[in-house]
Amino acid sequence: MEAYSWWRITHVEDDDKQLFRLITEKGLSKNSLIYITHIDNLAIMFNYEGERFSLPLTALEAINMQPVSKAEAENLPEANAQRLIHLQAGRASTHRGFVACLSWSASPTPARLGIC
Repeated sequence: MEAYSWWRITHVEDDDKQLFRLITEKGLSKNSLIYITHIDNLAIMFNYEGERFSLPLTALEAINMQPVSKAEAENLPEANAQRLIHLQAGRASTHRGFVACLSWSASPTPARLGIC
């Protein structure tokens, strides 16, 4: 494992509840894709879904990962992921996924629920 590389989490061990909680609090789970930016004898720093995180090096005992190939990494949308709170004024973004509709009515029909 080295810095400046993509990794796919294949399993998170839950034997050590404290480590499991520490890992899952970052949002990490099976199939999460992380970009490792730094590793030293104390911690691992990585980007996940547009945010920067760190975990103590001991957390790696509870995470099974496999490297992402360079060819696959070139096509990862995660490579350009950025939280919207970090979007600078005047910049545009492309949203992928389901539209979140917040309208509600006493009669929950698709049109009144705001389902597009």
